[in-house]
Amino acid sequence: MMEILPSGIPLRALLTLLTWSLLSIVSIESTAGVRPVFWFPAEEQSPDTSRKDNFPREVEGDIETLFRHGPFLLTVKKVPEGGRFKVEVRKDGRTLYGDESHYTAPPVDIVEDLPHKGCSTLVAYCFSGGAHCCTRAILCTICGPEESMTVFDLSNLTELIISPRGSGEPPEVSLLDYQFAYYHARDASLWFPFSQSPAMERLLVYGNGGWRVDRPGENKGFYERIMARNGCMEKVRIPAPRAEGEEALEMAAQAIECAYYAMMAGEDTDVPGKILKDRLPRAWQSEFVSLLQDIKRAVADFSAIRKSYKSQGR
Repeated sequence: MMEILPSGIPLRALLTLLTWSLLSIVSIESTAGVRPVFWFPAEEQSPDTSRKDNFPREVEGDIETLFRHGPFLLTVKKVPEGGRFKVEVRKDGRTLYGDESHYTAPPVDIVEDLPHKGCSTLVAYCFSGGAHCCTRAILCTICGPEESMTVFDLSNLTELIISPRGSGEPPEVSLLDYQFAYYHARDASLWFPFSQSPAMERLLVYGNGGWRVDRPGENKGFYERIMARNGCMEKVRIPAPRAEGEEALEMAAQAIECAYYAMMAGEDTDVPGKILKDRLPRAWQSEFVSLLQDIKRAVADFSAIRKSYKSQGR
């Protein structure tokens, strides 16, 4: 005999409905990692982008679209002329950052458990247009009571390098240091075209309520892994002085990169100096002293932060 509740709903049907509801909740909460942020027209603003009625849908014309991450609002509006999009980050009615993105609407993601478990970071990008230039990454992070926004210049890099790690570990986030792009040595005949210019990976770290690039020796293992991957500690297979033309450029670029990574690993000056000296081709040997100084300066001066905001409480 089927049991009927006072409301007229069969008991079995109610139990089935509750079971499916619980399974749906478990399924949603088990989803982790990078997920797209849902956008919706600004005139339909809602405090919660997880609501079902806020899923992406077609928008016609120049309607402003809005992405919400906690107290942060990222608005994107197409500019009628020139294929541009006006981008703003707002919080509590205040504009924290304004920019433009050319040719395409900025991609926006939320990365869960970044920088730490239980935290989350909205990541968006703006592209200025032009050859080899310029992408900016916008990171809006909520981590406990801390709320921060950091904008990084990525130069020619189209997006941050977000690398997953082991189970339970937050991903690593890095960008590239392009300070040696088109580098011209003191000898005017020695220079790098962009495609062969050194570009060094640099880790981003979160601390004191905000993001920054790391300092020499702060993440020794990260840079030692890169050095091992790039063969920086291996004996040079072809004696560097013999290299010419394209091969010489490639070896000079690798010598600079390896010396840079050795400095970032916290090695004393002697180690990156030896790496650089051993790997520079004959044509570049006269530039050894100035190159070593330029690498030191690049390591010390690199910041890439365009703008930042920190708040300690919600």
